[in-house]
Amino acid sequence: MAGRLSHLVTADSGLSITVPHADLDEASFPLRRQVVNDVLALRDARMYLWYEKDTHSLETVDGVFGGLKDRTDRGVPFRAGTEPAATPSKGRPSYGEALP
Repeated sequence: MAGRLSHLVTADSGLSITVPHADLDEASFPLRRQVVNDVLALRDARMYLWYEKDTHSLETVDGVFGGLKDRTDRGVPFRAGTEPAATPSKGRPSYGEALP
């Protein structure tokens, strides 16, 4: 994700970008500063965070949610409620495939 965002910044992209990120807490978010800086540098980008252990962030983002997020909700922001934010996946679904 970080590399793609940096590429969009370098390309001066005008695309509408929404970045959802879920983690245990803010300290567990790898490359957090790079990702947030890139989102802030893009003209039409939003970022939403879900932290399993926190409900706040020191970062300037569009939303911070505590607890769990529901991967079956295709809208952003996702609803809190059904899945631990930092659950490791056992494989990636292909584009358009329903998530477990």
